[in-house]
Amino acid sequence: MTQVTGVYAITNSVNRHCYIGSSVSIGKRWGRHKRELRKGIHFNVHLQGAWEKYGEGSFLFSILEICEKSSLREREQYYLDTVHPEYNMLPYAVNSGDYFWPRLWHKTDQGREWARNNCNKYKDVINKKHTSICEQCGKEYQAKFGRFCSHNCAAKWRHHSGLDDVVRECVVCGKAFTTNKHKNTLTCSTECSRTKAVIQMDTVGNFVQKFKSLAEAEKQLGINRSSICMCCKGKHNTAGGFIWRYADKAGN
Repeated sequence: MTQVTGVYAITNSVNRHCYIGSSVSIGKRWGRHKRELRKGIHFNVHLQGAWEKYGEGSFLFSILEICEKSSLREREQYYLDTVHPEYNMLPYAVNSGDYFWPRLWHKTDQGREWARNNCNKYKDVINKKHTSICEQCGKEYQAKFGRFCSHNCAAKWRHHSGLDDVVRECVVCGKAFTTNKHKNTLTCSTECSRTKAVIQMDTVGNFVQKFKSLAEAEKQLGINRSSICMCCKGKHNTAGGFIWRYADKAGN
């Protein structure tokens, strides 16, 4: 199916809503759709929202028509006009299966020509607002598209759903912990955050060992913790004959 050229549909088996597209290589295009949807980075917010709400198993992929490359856009437009797919952001075929964002396509000569000829025809459809219920706060709101009444609600929903969660290793104790990918958190707890791990290196920069804290290094090696701290801050070159760095600064 990789080399099949034509028009395809991605259908939600729960509510029968669908997305229609076209490509010179339908198999590869479907693969790209799935990768982006699974990562939560798909350009189509309607389809991405439904994917996250109903789950991957609720979506079916099908080929509507196999056609020549030269007629891709025409045939895609035919299905957009007859099926009226709920997940398509625009009521017209943008670029025969290429991956450009619609707003970028509008800036091309082709996009400007389309706007001159069809703007009035689709004006009401493009600007029409719908009454929706925010999935985060339950508030009723008017919008052209989307699932949330504000960016704040969208951010809260992503936080509570765990979409932005990543697993990191605590730089102090080495324990795995979950945090938001947009945060620079490097420790698993308040206790660890107050305790900075240190790296011991020889005079040429080779790794020797790692300590959970200055106190642990002092206890095991008998090197004054204040000297180690001064070295970590770059105020001394060495302490006890070794180079020292904070673990979160050394990248180890």
